[in-house]
Amino acid sequence: MDTYNFHDMKLAWLDGGVNFLDGGTMFGVVPKALWSRKYEVDENNLIELRTDPIYISYEGKHILIDSGIGKGKLTDKQKRNLGVRSETKVEESLAELGLTPADIDIVLMTHLHNDHAAGLTGWEGEKLVPVFPNAEIHVSQVEWDEMRNPNIRSRNTYWKENWEPVQHQVKTFEGQVEVLPGIEMIHTGGHSDGHSIV
Repeated sequence: MDTYNFHDMKLAWLDGGVNFLDGGTMFGVVPKALWSRKYEVDENNLIELRTDPIYISYEGKHILIDSGIGKGKLTDKQKRNLGVRSETKVEESLAELGLTPADIDIVLMTHLHNDHAAGLTGWEGEKLVPVFPNAEIHVSQVEWDEMRNPNIRSRNTYWKENWEPVQHQVKTFEGQVEVLPGIEMIHTGGHSDGHSIV
């Protein structure tokens, strides 16, 4: 597990899972001759994309940036179509830090595409429940609105299974918000209309 100390923050990269997607789709108009210098491509033109949440220990709080690709929620066909080669091991990563998902206080969601947000929920018997039951989940209002009412282009990545069980935990913001002193979320748009940076 990669770790980094930044002033009085301790960061760790958790195992959020891996998927492989089309390199041309990821880089758009950038020619393959340029992006393939830095990103290996397989025989199907797919590149590896990690979905690792970043854990932050700061001011007595346990914080995550994003939640990973989740586990146990995708069919074999969905895994194949989404290029999922490895599902989330966030719980195991947290255990290495002496924590459980219930210890997480805050989750900062940059956006809610399935590969970032599927780790918010998991199966408990026949019911989907929050993976981080005690956490506040921060996301831009624009992203939250699109998650619940996706358009024709985004409905394949915004799934009700990822938001319905956690809607009581969600705190939205417009523009920007300081979640803790020194940790701010800023709505930038770009990757999605509601995308934010931390």
